[in-house]
Amino acid sequence: MKFRKLSNRFQAGSGCYNCSCCGRKTRSTGDEGDLSLCFECYEMSGIENLMNDQGETPELRADYERLKQACIEKGGRL
Repeated sequence: MKFRKLSNRFQAGSGCYNCSCCGRKTRSTGDEGDLSLCFECYEMSGIENLMNDQGETPELRADYERLKQACIEKGGRL
């Protein structure tokens, strides 16, 4: 599964906020800021939607677990 490329810059004028899912402090780098989610939680929610709509596959589960681990390593609480 391809994910959008993570920007290496925060969007100008975006302030810090706490992710509404994992609670870690982050800034918007794309569409996830509109939902008050960090990048990892935003991508995980998309994968959850795919799994609910199309069924779980080993690839989707692996992508989900990889993002979950990255979120935890950055201080998220899931």
